[in-house]
Amino acid sequence: MEAFLFARIKLNLPKCWIKKNISIEWERFCKLGADGEMVYIKRIIIAIIISCMVAGCGNNSNVEVGNAVNKSNSKKSTDIVDKNNTLDPTTDKQEVINGEQLVDALGIIKCDYSSKFILEGDLKNLLENMAVYYKDFNSDDELDEEAENAFIWCFCQNSWFGFDYLYDAADANGGYITSQQVEYIYYSFSGVYKKFEILGDDKIDVDNPSSGFLYANIKSYESESKGNEIVLNALFELSDGSEEAAGIVLVKNPYSCFDGYSVKSFKAK
Repeated sequence: MEAFLFARIKLNLPKCWIKKNISIEWERFCKLGADGEMVYIKRIIIAIIISCMVAGCGNNSNVEVGNAVNKSNSKKSTDIVDKNNTLDPTTDKQEVINGEQLVDALGIIKCDYSSKFILEGDLKNLLENMAVYYKDFNSDDELDEEAENAFIWCFCQNSWFGFDYLYDAADANGGYITSQQVEYIYYSFSGVYKKFEILGDDKIDVDNPSSGFLYANIKSYESESKGNEIVLNALFELSDGSEEAAGIVLVKNPYSCFDGYSVKSFKAK
């Protein structure tokens, strides 16, 4: 396991590609016994070698990560259509004071909802990540400087967690996201607009993550639709072998990059 970690750190591959395409194999590898470890090590090494040959980035530390992720031609709310998509945050930056102005400034479009709620994709990954870092969350909670730093660390610079909007935004900006994009991610996450005072005009290096090795998977869940809200009772299985139950309330947010939902509350039982 240590050999794989060092290989992942030292190879000059696009990190967004690694996080999106290799992390699932790593999670499976962690769950295997001794008999299966070498099989997954070989699979992961082969995947890395092939990616180097195809992308031509094995020895290029300055490669653009935008070439590493295949994009779908279909348009969705997570597509990057920023009106002010620039690495210079002082250039033509539109000031915003609420969520509506924020999504307009970034050019975010509404998502479509299916007739039946299914927990999957980026929303599922979000809740699994929350199970690691949150015991009691409410979207009405104050967001102080410590909470701002914690959110960036847990949801924007996490080695083992990512989502389409984060990958696409980082790809478009050479591995960075702007302060407004961080605020949009929080708006998607909570349904509440908060200005991240600690960032100012700074940008976040997504390719410089740091996080622990604990992760969670949803083992089972029950859902109930109540108007614009979805009430969930979920059971999470953590990588340390423990389990945690949580009551979750989701609210529809058609501009959220988490499949059109925000988290109103998350409470471990």
